[in-house]
Amino acid sequence: MSLPSQANTGMSAASGATVRLKDRFDIQYDAPLAGLRSPSAPAFVARDAKASGGRHFALICDPKLPSRMEAVRKLQILKSSGVLTPVEVGAVDWAPANRRMFAIVFEQPLGERIVGLGDNTFDPWSEEAIVAYVVAPIVQTLIDLEREGVPHRGIRPGNVFFRDAARRVALLGDCVSAPPGMHQPVVYETIEGAMAQSHARGAGTIAQDLYALGVLVLHLLFGRMPSAGMTEDKVVEAKIKRGSYFALVDEQRVPAGLGELVRGLLIDEPQGRWRLGDVAMWLDGRRMTQKPVPAAPRAQRAFELEGEECVTARHLALVLDMMQPEPAGRVLRGQNFEQWVTRSLGDKQVVEAINTAFATRSDSAAGSAGENMQLISRMLMALDPAAPIRYRDAATTIDGVGTLLSVTMLNGGDVQLVAELLQARLPQFWCLRQGSSKGDDQAALRFFDKLLRYLEDKRPGYGIERVAYETTPGLHCLSPFIEGRYVDRPADLLAAIEFAVQAKTIDIWPIDRHIAAFIAAHERAVDDTLLYALVQTDPAARILGNLQLLAYLQDTYGPPLVPGLILLFGHQAKPVIERFKSRYTRARLQNGLAAVLKENSLRKLADYLDSADEQRRDAQRFQQARREFQQMTKQLEKCDRQEEELHSTAKIAGHSVAVKIAGLVSSGIVAVTLFAMGVL
Repeated sequence: MSLPSQANTGMSAASGATVRLKDRFDIQYDAPLAGLRSPSAPAFVARDAKASGGRHFALICDPKLPSRMEAVRKLQILKSSGVLTPVEVGAVDWAPANRRMFAIVFEQPLGERIVGLGDNTFDPWSEEAIVAYVVAPIVQTLIDLEREGVPHRGIRPGNVFFRDAARRVALLGDCVSAPPGMHQPVVYETIEGAMAQSHARGAGTIAQDLYALGVLVLHLLFGRMPSAGMTEDKVVEAKIKRGSYFALVDEQRVPAGLGELVRGLLIDEPQGRWRLGDVAMWLDGRRMTQKPVPAAPRAQRAFELEGEECVTARHLALVLDMMQPEPAGRVLRGQNFEQWVTRSLGDKQVVEAINTAFATRSDSAAGSAGENMQLISRMLMALDPAAPIRYRDAATTIDGVGTLLSVTMLNGGDVQLVAELLQARLPQFWCLRQGSSKGDDQAALRFFDKLLRYLEDKRPGYGIERVAYETTPGLHCLSPFIEGRYVDRPADLLAAIEFAVQAKTIDIWPIDRHIAAFIAAHERAVDDTLLYALVQTDPAARILGNLQLLAYLQDTYGPPLVPGLILLFGHQAKPVIERFKSRYTRARLQNGLAAVLKENSLRKLADYLDSADEQRRDAQRFQQARREFQQMTKQLEKCDRQEEELHSTAKIAGHSVAVKIAGLVSSGIVAVTLFAMGVL
């Protein structure tokens, strides 16, 4: 056996710059451990500050990939000696990348990898060594993992170590630093997993680990990768046409004993594949009989397409998936396809599923092109229900939708594609196509219905962002304000926002859609009214929505001092104060603001600016002022009426006096005239 040097995994004597994780482990920047790295996570020396003599290393995870946090927690509880178990995890300030990154500390295995990284060929192992050193200890470890519900999803030669210095007991390597199954070569994946995108293969079950164990046995037996030299597409095609066992063994000789084991582990139908109990009995020397597995229906005549002669529905689905959408759609709508399915294939379940696929429509389809893509996706599931959900350029298992979305977000991809997949209810169609009423399938249906409601709700705290955090536990907050701080729990959120405010990354609104969705996904106690306030057009309502939500975080988790946020809200307080009607209240609040800001408490500031008692008193005073104003208005109106009456009376009296005076004057004039004429 060709194995890497033990020196590759030894502790470095250097004492360069370090970063402390959880006040315990010092991770050394300049002491990489090439022999312990994972494909997407370099390894570094980690020293335990609280104990001496231990041998630890840390993996620094790629921030563009979500870690398996649920698996981390379960492994820490399990503490199995057969798999690398996280001793401590958390984000650290990683100077080489100038950002915070997620670190996972493990104990170093006493032995090296069973096959060195980059060793494409090596001396073949003996049958006895494979069984005693690899199969037996891995099966025992898988029994422990199955009990905790944690599939490993990373069984391959470069990720299996020796647990002991004598190199006699296999130890499963890292399975938490990247999405499940992401780094598995296609040959190590079941047909279904191999057809999915590497980051969307899903955790699956221990059945996938047993399949990988079967491939590992062949790999060690041959001294090279099974199907070496074949492209990934050709590997999948060969497995579909010939079955995994014959496709991978090809013309190689397999000893009878191992042949029985490998045949059982590489059965493509999950219901027929050996389970852990079967392998344990085989290890005890009991001869196993292969479980009868009904073969996939074969058509009476082949359906010729793209130069391929397809005799099974699965093979036809594979060829259709590789075609361009327009010609694939024409094939599916064509008479030849219908006749082949109904007359030649003769599979009633496939016929019913195809009819359902044609009958299913989605209002979200973007015109004829969108309808065509959705039809193709449903038809592929009708033909091959066990295969991944395939839509446009996406291919995901049912439990890989979350990592498909999160990796797309983390790498700046097109999340609309995932949104369309959900809006078209393709996961629900997949679940129904399984033809099972088991609790897990029903739970999955309810879960995706809930995700669709989140997706279609455009309020802050919902939308595609909420879907990402609900489907990927442990995904850190992807707000551009704080993504570099790697906040994966609400307890660290406020400190990261404060950091961004002081760094001038945030200058107006501290909470964006990602932060709102992250809070909503983790804090069920948060009232929707607070989230809705974040998009109010009224500046005062929006300021208070941000302030109240951040005050909740400070009340729940701290930190006690957030001077940057206090100053930010202090500068924005004017619109909030101006909403009070009373000039006296506005003046009093403005004059008392400085004293409240000095207390450095978001809760006290929120209570000061958003006091229910103060608002009630202001409203009461305003209503009292309105009543007094109305009363004064009525008095003024009365005075106006009285004034008008006086004017009218005076006018009438004046007219009467004037008439009398005019009469007297006229009489006087007549008298004078008559006197002058000598009449008088």
